[in-house]
Amino acid sequence: MEMRTNFGRHMAVVLTKVNDFYYVNLYNNNPRNPGRCSLGWDEFLELTNMKEGLEQLFKQFERHQSMFEWSLNLFQMSDEFLLFRGAMDEDEALETAIQESVDEYTITSKSEERESAYGRYEQVQGRTPEEVRGIVSAWADSKISGVDRRLIVSRNTVFKSSLMYFKRDAFVKKASLLKVSFTSDEGSVEDAADAGGPRREYFRLLWQSVIESSGLVTGCRNRGYTLRPNYGAQARGEYIALGIMMATGIIQGSEAPALFVPSMVDAIVGTSTVISQVDDVVEEYYHQQLNEVENATCDNEVREAVDKNRWWEEIDGIMSRVTMDNKEEFIGVAASYLTTLRCSSMITDLKKGLETYDVLKLVIKENLRDLFEYKKVRINSSDLLALLKPRFSHDPRKKEHEELVLVNFHHFVESIQDNELETVLKEGDVILTTTMNEFIRELEPKHILVFATGSSRIPTTGFHPKPAVTFHHDNTQYFPCAVTCSNELQLFVNAANTNLYVFASNFFLVGLMNGGTFSKC
Repeated sequence: MEMRTNFGRHMAVVLTKVNDFYYVNLYNNNPRNPGRCSLGWDEFLELTNMKEGLEQLFKQFERHQSMFEWSLNLFQMSDEFLLFRGAMDEDEALETAIQESVDEYTITSKSEERESAYGRYEQVQGRTPEEVRGIVSAWADSKISGVDRRLIVSRNTVFKSSLMYFKRDAFVKKASLLKVSFTSDEGSVEDAADAGGPRREYFRLLWQSVIESSGLVTGCRNRGYTLRPNYGAQARGEYIALGIMMATGIIQGSEAPALFVPSMVDAIVGTSTVISQVDDVVEEYYHQQLNEVENATCDNEVREAVDKNRWWEEIDGIMSRVTMDNKEEFIGVAASYLTTLRCSSMITDLKKGLETYDVLKLVIKENLRDLFEYKKVRINSSDLLALLKPRFSHDPRKKEHEELVLVNFHHFVESIQDNELETVLKEGDVILTTTMNEFIRELEPKHILVFATGSSRIPTTGFHPKPAVTFHHDNTQYFPCAVTCSNELQLFVNAANTNLYVFASNFFLVGLMNGGTFSKC
């Protein structure tokens, strides 16, 4: 729903309401200061200082369901809100504003900020992360039933060893929880009952394996991934199986399979108009060439960029002569081909798999596209420490020693966050091996969360039970222990672990380096 008007002589405005969310596009046609700014409703009201009157006008507009014009005094707007463009007359400004306002809601913009510390799914509707996890949890409760299914896979070939399960109709038709076991390096099955920890670890490794070894996706960690047009894999039903895996993971509490660039997600969730941008092109060679076309400032530069390699000639219908006037259309067609058009049949198969548990229906209905959309997730030290709540003893004498160990743990985490662990340990005259130094350079706070829970971020249905740090008074045990099924990090309290340098180097660092040994369920 939209209301349009002009602000004074040089200002055009479109107010749009979608799902109780207001969005404002303003266009300034002053020849001396042309431009456009897009504001949230609250920002707009703050600038105009006309909150009550504007809201009443919009309510009146909604009641009558018809377009009408209204006028207000021209308000002052600082230059920092303006993105400069060529001047346009009022009619053009208004029509452009209308179209762009509509586009903001038919397509999720690539430039939309998605601050997501550890799996927070920020939605247009303004839901909190807890509300989103509640929606998925409620859906899971209504879908999961029956006797648990056992799944045995190899950590070294997670995707390949999973395929045989997710391509079997008898296995897929069951709606029960997965109970996951891993084969050890010696070929035997690890003796651990799955009460949640192995399943979370399994799905984390599965998404990693899909990226690294499935042959079904292509891309990079800087921009995200798209489906790869692998026709052999399609003939074997592997894209359908991937969709089933993703649906199963979402409903059974995995970390979200957030792999894909925005235009790929648009195609999956059925957005009526899918627009691909240069940033959606994940293959470096094509991305670089389209970037050169986009950054060209004259016809000669456009031709030079286009003629470097004429791979685009295989795209039916694309223009043969590219100039400054049509380069945006060229980029749009080429980017769409590279991201979605050439693998449209694979997308269809993936969507078929995502119909398992009616997950695709849920994502579309509740606008949970961030479950699929790639984002760089970096859990920081504050996130980790907020998740891992300490459980102290009731005995004050024991609690005093437990607090000392917890302080060392906090120092350890903060030094990882600040990339200072190596320096801190050297200050304590700790001798580090080459292997330790290499491990420290790759170490992040999220690895501690993985160690304790099996997941690198909050799962789609949340952690059950909530993660915790527990303390055990034992003079014979030093290394930290993870109980992933209860999301518990066990720290042992003794004289050695109250010394920061001994705790950090001899025990916690070694424990993380040998996570499989010190992790149990």
